[in-house]
Amino acid sequence: MQLSSIKCTERFIERLWDVWCIASVIGLWPRFIEPASIFTSHLSIPIPTLPKELNGLRIVQFSDLHYSQYTSEKFLKRASKKIASLSPDLIVFTGDLISYSELSHVEPLQSFLTSLEAPLGCFAIFGNHDYSEYVSLASDGTIRKVSQHLPAIMKGFARLFSFKDKTDQSPQVVGPVDELKPLHALFERSGFTVLHNKTVQIGKESHLINLTGLGDIMAGQCLPNKAFENYNISYPGIV
Repeated sequence: MQLSSIKCTERFIERLWDVWCIASVIGLWPRFIEPASIFTSHLSIPIPTLPKELNGLRIVQFSDLHYSQYTSEKFLKRASKKIASLSPDLIVFTGDLISYSELSHVEPLQSFLTSLEAPLGCFAIFGNHDYSEYVSLASDGTIRKVSQHLPAIMKGFARLFSFKDKTDQSPQVVGPVDELKPLHALFERSGFTVLHNKTVQIGKESHLINLTGLGDIMAGQCLPNKAFENYNISYPGIV
């Protein structure tokens, strides 16, 4: 009884929140404000075994570009300038370059990626939007392939009026989702090395660190045994 009551209360609060988001200015956030925003945070990470020659190593990690035909070139230029202003030694992109496995209008995207430079290189991994089929977590905890998707605000309406989530009706993922080869090729053409379950050593002369990239777990592509095959335990690592 107590557990059911908690669930009902959460559902009621969730519906109230949906009403508020849809009916207020806050509803504008996921549609107009957040997609055009660039948030930057800074974190100092001590690595006791880091070679002293690499002390002060500056890494810029960015993610969730969710590029589409609606992404403005002005926004891409802002992002490029922001990354350059941080003077990175190393650039890592950590997933969801595109949205819903849809790759189109690649020229502006390639120009953006090509504009990014770092002395130790630019590297990338894939997110769940970046494979040949878009996969997502359904409300029942299963991972499913999604061909029809709703904007965030429409999902609010669906929950509000108890419509069934289309994700729950999509085919369940039973095996690895294939890579989106044109996206992989785009990264490589743009000067990025894709670390898809792969480790490389980077640094200055013999002063190195391991850099490991893993595939996306929802796409069934997270393969640690393969990713760490080339990991050299003599050096510290970033995963």
